[in-house]
Amino acid sequence: MDIMQMPIESVWDDPQRNILRTSYYGIWTWSELHEHDDGVVIPMIGASQQPVSLIIDMTEAFWFMPGSILNNIKRWIARHAEFDIDYVVFVSESDGIRALLETAHRRFGTPGRTYIAVTSLDESREFIEDKRSVF
Repeated sequence: MDIMQMPIESVWDDPQRNILRTSYYGIWTWSELHEHDDGVVIPMIGASQQPVSLIIDMTEAFWFMPGSILNNIKRWIARHAEFDIDYVVFVSESDGIRALLETAHRRFGTPGRTYIAVTSLDESREFIEDKRSVF
């Protein structure tokens, strides 16, 4: 029996539940991203009583999906704007994907929120830990 993996999965990445990791696998669609955000990510962030950092893990994802990349990124940014999110860390081994995500989010992202792109999950966790230890 084959087990089908969903193309998008979100889990708490730490026991304190203040780092939410969303991983993308294989081929996914913008519609699946928005449905997953509405049904999974937004309720998880909304239930938190503390700032949440997002790790967006694109290491296993196929890029680029049909549809307007910029319009969908802007929609994602607007959907998350009202929540207490301190850091958004994109993870990809691709220089092009990292540059696209980081540039678009810095240009159109929520003011006061930090957006960064790195090459590994370990690097994303270290970034968040380092930034939070300053406060």
